[in-house]
Amino acid sequence: FAEDFDIAGEVDPGADADAAQLQQKLEAALAKLSPAHRSVVELTFLLEYSYEEAADIVGCPVNTVKTRMFHARARLRTLLSAVVSR
Repeated sequence: FAEDFDIAGEVDPGADADAAQLQQKLEAALAKLSPAHRSVVELTFLLEYSYEEAADIVGCPVNTVKTRMFHARARLRTLLSAVVSR
């Protein structure tokens, strides 16, 4: 039964290392954001809250959350452009 599955052929150790390295770079880029920008990114992108929910959590208008996300994405794009272009 075990011979029907070639697990070693499906696992790419290099892919795991690349994913871990990308995760570290993303975390470093997030750490460079201001706390206000980082909080809306974490709430909306990582925790999947809506803009309305994030606005309630951080105590600001929805349009402020949208503006913060706009600036946070622009900053992350700059910080991560070297990683993506490789």
